[in-house]
Amino acid sequence: MIRKITSETLICLGHTRLATVGSVHNDHCHPFVSDDYVGVHNGHFLNRENLLKKYQRTAQTPVDSEAIFRVLDGEKSVSGLISKLQEMSGDFALGFANVADPFRLYLLRNEERPLHIAYVKRLEVLFWSSERRHLEFTLVRNDLNARVYELQPDQLYSADVRQFNGKSNMAKHVCKVEPPQWERWSGTTEEDFQPGEH
Repeated sequence: MIRKITSETLICLGHTRLATVGSVHNDHCHPFVSDDYVGVHNGHFLNRENLLKKYQRTAQTPVDSEAIFRVLDGEKSVSGLISKLQEMSGDFALGFANVADPFRLYLLRNEERPLHIAYVKRLEVLFWSSERRHLEFTLVRNDLNARVYELQPDQLYSADVRQFNGKSNMAKHVCKVEPPQWERWSGTTEEDFQPGEH
């Protein structure tokens, strides 16, 4: 995929995941493409079944992340996106774009997940990552000079990538995504999902 990136590429969404919901399978890999959105998610979407039913949507996989974009289908406005995102519960670091508006990138996190960005002026490229150290390592390894910023929680950031030239060009809108209520998961917590433990 990386070899296919050219000067015409607008947004590239990549993701590596620990299979917490759904087996390890190509169909379960990010980014997910719904009718209107393409996106990636780090975290857990806990009330997905209720919202899929409410909005009469069907997920194609058991992966909770896919359901986020199925629920968002049909929303074209920022206010509509915020309305649906604020109904969601879980831990979220999201990056997504509308298929019909591929020039606009959306980023969102809540208190439960980090999300960092770095704008490399020389390349005119915005990089983002949940993990600050991964982003810093990538920049140093490739001799790229950029400051790493942590995005504020509960803010939906958006940027038109045709005019983007730094963090200050990202619009932000209040968007509070409810944190998870882990006790509802019958004592299961994120720490129960560790690689190599079965």
